[in-house]
Amino acid sequence: MNESKLRETIRKEIRTSLKEVDVTTGVERETSKIEKNAGVKMLKRALAQGSPRQQAAGLVKVINAISGGNTAVNNALIMMLKQSAPEAAPEPTMENSGEMSGALAGRQARLDKTQAFVQLKNVLATKPAMQQVEYVIQLINGLGLRDSAKKRLVIKLRQGLE
Repeated sequence: MNESKLRETIRKEIRTSLKEVDVTTGVERETSKIEKNAGVKMLKRALAQGSPRQQAAGLVKVINAISGGNTAVNNALIMMLKQSAPEAAPEPTMENSGEMSGALAGRQARLDKTQAFVQLKNVLATKPAMQQVEYVIQLINGLGLRDSAKKRLVIKLRQGLE
């Protein structure tokens, strides 16, 4: 092989290996499949009930369950929510600030036991933190929460995930 052809081939391989792959494409593809899952539909219905604080508390529990309490995922999610956060979200004043209703807690417990949710947590545990965060954000957006619940979630995340 000619030296110039060899050098050109090496340069071409180096260029292709240096190109970055978008880490969110796989997560976005998988999110559309998971939204049709019965467990996720049940979670959407459960989180649509209750006050914004209860919805936010339920989301925090789901995020912790999915990420396995990974602090890197929590921090990345907090940063991403801060970037997309509305300005000066008013703090709602309600009594049961971080408590889920009995119905939501029961549905959360049933969801945690489903095979699909356990498999989802196992798959996400092997993914990098950014992919985990992208998935959680896609999941939250797919839940169809009220704006007040989303604002409360941002506030709760700023305080730090439990």
